[in-house]
Amino acid sequence: MKVTWLHHKGESIHLLTVGRNAYSSDERITLSFRYPNNFRLEIAFITRRDEGLYECQVATHPPKVKKIFLKVT
Repeated sequence: MKVTWLHHKGESIHLLTVGRNAYSSDERITLSFRYPNNFRLEIAFITRRDEGLYECQVATHPPKVKKIFLKVT
């Protein structure tokens, strides 16, 4: 199963992870995996710049998508 995490910032979309690999240059962003199918996006030391829409895509047929809005107060 292939899982992808994205962060929507304004008009741009930032690829964070694909499968178990992180693609973000931000070292605070990691992925934890728990058997059998739990892919958790983790952001250390969260700041206001992390606020926004995050999207988890699961490569199934049809694809599954979960969107989460992170509000930092």
